[in-house]
Amino acid sequence: MNWKLKNNLFFILQNIPFGMEIYYVLQKYVTKSVWVSDNQFPNYYKEKVANHLKFIKEYGKCPIDKATIFEFGAGWDMLAPIGFALNGAKKYIAVDINRYAHPELVKNTIELYKRNFKNDNETESNVKLERCLEGFVNSTDKVKDLLREEFSIEYFAPMDAGNTNFESGSFDYVISNVSLEHIPYDDIERIFGECNRILKADGLISATVDYSDHFAHSDPNISVFNYMQYSDSAWEKYNSYIHFQNRLRRSDYIELLTKSGFEIVTLSSVVSDGNELKHIKLDQRFAKYPLEELLITHDHFLARKKV
Repeated sequence: MNWKLKNNLFFILQNIPFGMEIYYVLQKYVTKSVWVSDNQFPNYYKEKVANHLKFIKEYGKCPIDKATIFEFGAGWDMLAPIGFALNGAKKYIAVDINRYAHPELVKNTIELYKRNFKNDNETESNVKLERCLEGFVNSTDKVKDLLREEFSIEYFAPMDAGNTNFESGSFDYVISNVSLEHIPYDDIERIFGECNRILKADGLISATVDYSDHFAHSDPNISVFNYMQYSDSAWEKYNSYIHFQNRLRRSDYIELLTKSGFEIVTLSSVVSDGNELKHIKLDQRFAKYPLEELLITHDHFLARKKV
């Protein structure tokens, strides 16, 4: 879909009653982008669960079966919380600024895990997943109860991740999956500050960021670097809050983490070959970044709370 037409639709939806509900219906029936298929599941699981677990097992001080985990930006389908629970997480708290979790998508996630997930506790996992499916009720509140009872997952929404009511030092790990790029700079600073407060000493934050212009995900005629040609004022007309992109780069996130009391432990990146960037005339806003930073399309940050 042409990205400018899509942008116009976003601005219409954000200014009409039930705009977000209509947006979900369009994604469900028109673009069909809300559903994760069996073919997609391995990559989604790797990105949202397995890669975090790999870092946690290598650098974390608390074993996963004793860990309490906080995720901000959990989203619609609960794929990450359920995945961590099936890998033995003791307790998982997931929050969203709005109530995004949809019962039918959570059910789809449970079915995906039932068909595709294998681990050392496969029998126990299948029993839990089967009980969830047998007792499933198409109600967000009932789904929340089900997740709490079977997986020790708590879902809080709406909740501002920058201002929670959780006790200081009550979490071992913080997880975020491609949510940070949709949050304004000042709010990220508040969220990182709150993460530092609620993390235990030596606690870790494991977060992924997608730097690409998200309009390019559905419009093959533009580059993942498309937004780099626009000034801040020019970009405002393409930056609906429904599809907000902060356009920050790696150094900005490192600065925010450092200011909030974290130190970078390790980074894992995906880097473009640069061919698409050759055809983009960079706005001055991006000219300040070194080329090697601009070519990074995805990052996985692991940062530790300083003690």
